This record gives sequence, structure tokens and C-alpha cells, in this order.
Amino acid sequence: MEVRETKVFLVLAEELHFGRVGERLRLSPTRVSQTLQAMERRIGGRLVDRTSRRVRLTPLGERLRDGLLPVHDELNRVVEEARSAAGGVTGELRLGLYSQLVGGPAIAEIIRLYEERHPGSRVAVRDPSVTRGLEELRRGDLEPVASWLPLGCPDMVVGPVLTCEDRVLAVRAGHRWPCGGMLTWRIWRTAPSSRGPAFPHRPVTCSFPASPPPGTRSRGAVGRTTRWRR
Repeated sequence: MEVRETKVFLVLAEELHFGRVGERLRLSPTRVSQTLQAMERRIGGRLVDRTSRRVRLTPLGERLRDGLLPVHDELNRVVEEARSAAGGVTGELRLGLYSQLVGGPAIAEIIRLYEERHPGSRVAVRDPSVTRGLEELRRGDLEPVASWLPLGCPDMVVGPVLTCEDRVLAVRAGHRWPCGGMLTWRIWRTAPSSRGPAFPHRPVTCSFPASPPPGTRSRGAVGRTTRWRR
């Protein structure tokens, strides 16, 4: 089976309309029909039921579609990778970086290696506000964004982890919470919070939990405090 025939069939399985397939692939409806008939002769069975009112796949056609889709997608991916390798990655990569801490200690080296391997491209580091970073990513104004985890956004793809850092609770000298002591959930719930309402919900609830996780005693420890040195 030729790649051209596969593409015609998959587009027809999506559109279920010979005219729209022709428009998308710049073929005449007659050519689309001839391609389908050639496939059916080669396979030995009918792939599409066509009437004056509608077009639908036969069970054999549905089975062929389900089998061809992942193969076709993989072929497109391999071709695209080969095209990128031949032409090289060019242009500007807009990286959203809330702070150096979010990017981790290796972020500068990561950027250097990227630009070294792709001399036709450069990284433009931007510092979006925490309330706008993910929206800029969704709009395409930013490409990757270094963020805290867990993100909790089903429309986002999480890449490799850049760094893992322990969290500490800094208190001023003379604060009622003892420096170096263990903070319990009972005391933690009395603390006022200043986090912004527009910040992504999942990182906030993990960094500033309002209540202990299920199964944790109310007298259990939240973490250890340390003095904030100015």
C-alpha cells in the first residue's frame, strides 16, 4: 500500500465526505474514489459504504483505520525528525523562567548546551509573572516554562524535572514560632496566607496546604522552621 493511498483513506475516514477529502488533499472526488477502489481491490474487501446521503466505514474499514493511524503518525514523526536534523533547529526559543530557583542550578548550562548544539537558534529568557506564565504558554507567547510541580493542568505536558529542593519555612527573629523547632498542623492553620488567588491551584495547595493529608494527625509536623537572615 502506498503512502498516498494511506493518507487518502485516513482523511476519508475522518471527513466521511469525498468532496472535503479532495479539497484537503487537492484531489478531485473522482481521484479520491479511484484511490479507494484500488485499495479495496488490493485488500479484497469493501472499506466504505457509500450512499447518496452519507459515507461510513465498514467494520473492515474501521479496523484498517485503527491499525493505520498509529503507523501513519509514527511515520510523520520520523520524517519530521529527519527534516529537523537535516535543516537544524533555528529561530528563537522563548523560555519562561519565574526565577533562577525554579530553573535550578543547571539551567544556565542547559541553555548553553542547547545553543551550542543548535547554533542557528538562541534562547530568550523571559520572566513572566506567576499569574500569567501558563496563559502565555497556552497562547504560544512562551514555549517551555519552568514551573513548580505538581502542576495540575491537564492541558499541559510536563517535561523532565530540572531540580529537587527541600522547602523551608523562614520566620523572622523573635517570631512566636521557635527557630529550628517543628511546626505542627494545629499551629500552621492559625497562620495568615498571602498567596495570590491567580496562581495555579495545585502548586499552591502543595506548598501551602490548608489541612494535613488524609491519615495525618493534627499534631503531626508540617516542617522545621529556620530564621530568615536579611
